[in-house]
Amino acid sequence: MAQVGIGTTEPSSMLDVNGGVRVRTTDAELLTDSRDQPIEATYALGTDEEGNMVRLKIGDNLLLEGNSLRANNRKVDIGDATTFVLPILNNLRLLILPGEVNEKKEMIRVYNILGDMIVTGIEGGTDGEHIYILPMSGSVTFLPLDIGSLSINQILTNGGIKVFDQYEVIELIYDGNSNKWIIIN
Repeated sequence: MAQVGIGTTEPSSMLDVNGGVRVRTTDAELLTDSRDQPIEATYALGTDEEGNMVRLKIGDNLLLEGNSLRANNRKVDIGDATTFVLPILNNLRLLILPGEVNEKKEMIRVYNILGDMIVTGIEGGTDGEHIYILPMSGSVTFLPLDIGSLSINQILTNGGIKVFDQYEVIELIYDGNSNKWIIIN
């Protein structure tokens, strides 16, 4: 295949442009396909450190629709913790640490074969981490600042013990300054 060079006598790809590139129109209504239909983007482009144009991978948290790139805030990844067998859970392992199965999950379903459970702390918080817990087998009671859990895993509430019913979503955020989980709702 022939190579074309613009601003270079030694093209290193099919089209090698050495210099600025200008696109005169990007108005989707002016760009049409062979059936005179507006052209709609199906991927985005970027450049690497050498100036080569590369196709960008768009994660699940972004959507490319109608030639617009927007955040997808409606999708929540859901994971499951292992089924617990004790009624009181110190340093609750939701498997959210790097490399664990729920590392990138925002909502974690929790199960206990005894039904209701008491939580004194949650393992693996990092500053700004935001999670939702969905109790599937019974109520969940959170004990604030309970010494049953390590200090960095303990929970702050806006006053006293917090009880959440089965299927009631619990929203928490980890505060790196206090090194505690904070119940938001």
